[in-house]
Amino acid sequence: MIRMAITKDIENLHDVHLHDQLPAVEEVRTNVATRHRICFSKKCKQFSVICGSLLIVILIFIVTTITVVAHKKFVRNIEEDSSAIRLKQVVDFLSDYSHEDNLSSPESPQFKAAQWMAFEDSKKGLPLQEGGRFLQRYALMVLYYATGGERWLYDLYFGNPNRDECHWNRNRDQKYPLGVQCKDNNSRITGLTLTAMEMKGNLPSELSLLSNLEYLLLDSNALSGTIPSSLRTMKSLASLSLTHNNYSTLLPKWLGRLQNLKVLRLSHNNFKGTLPHDLENLTSLRILALDYNSLSGNFSLMQEMTWLEALYLGSNQLTGLLHDRDFSSMKSLQILDLSDNQIQGSFPASGLLQHKSLRELDLSFNQLTGSVDLP
Repeated sequence: MIRMAITKDIENLHDVHLHDQLPAVEEVRTNVATRHRICFSKKCKQFSVICGSLLIVILIFIVTTITVVAHKKFVRNIEEDSSAIRLKQVVDFLSDYSHEDNLSSPESPQFKAAQWMAFEDSKKGLPLQEGGRFLQRYALMVLYYATGGERWLYDLYFGNPNRDECHWNRNRDQKYPLGVQCKDNNSRITGLTLTAMEMKGNLPSELSLLSNLEYLLLDSNALSGTIPSSLRTMKSLASLSLTHNNYSTLLPKWLGRLQNLKVLRLSHNNFKGTLPHDLENLTSLRILALDYNSLSGNFSLMQEMTWLEALYLGSNQLTGLLHDRDFSSMKSLQILDLSDNQIQGSFPASGLLQHKSLRELDLSFNQLTGSVDLP
């Protein structure tokens, strides 16, 4: 009994001692809370570091973006200012050659050509360095925009800023290549052939800026309006051909000022009025083709042009009396077409039958009388 009591007392003492060693409940709660706070504090610090880093990255990105955008805007403003200055220089330079109203109208061919010269043409600076070359390119671009160049049948490289204007063509090995022709690679345009290109609209007066042009061949298109009178200044022009177009005005009198003209073809249009006496001034002319128009008046005027080799006046409304010795003074005449007019007289006319150089003669569909004995 005594031993069991002692053992129980010892156990009680041990429990008491163990109980004394255990922390109190509040102490445990406090320790747990402290640990949680410490843990939470560490996570907060880590989270703060991460957030701060992200914030710094975002700020750097924003600052960089703003800087880049500002720089681009600055560069763009400089470029816009430079472009505006360039355009003003171009327009100022061209104001001596094109009407101011045309250069200020955004829809005009002149304005579009000026913009092309200012913003797209790779040969910038030409107004100050080489005015002739600049004006050549400008004149071609005005023609391009004025006649619907975007819808031309063939691509002739018009408006290609990286090509010399002498290379705005195709079939360069031909005598008359389609497009621009320059002589001896001296960059001066001497010929322009744009036949059957589906050109539409009016020819611009700026064509006269091609001051070295020797031939202008624009047949088989849909050109209309008036032939620009500025062409009368083209002293080198030897051949002008505008057949099969839609011209319906009077025959221009200023054509008589083209002193070096050798070939004039205006057939298959609807030119009206009488044959202008000014044509007698074309002493270099060899071929005159005015057939298939609506010309009236007396045909005999043409006999004064004794130097002609070919005269086409058929399918008009010409009148007059065919005399016996008509055309006898035209010693070089080889081809004469007076068909489908209202010419009167008797036939044969000895002046024509005895003509030594005449190879082709057409007097059909007139009001002539008489007969010819055929072998």
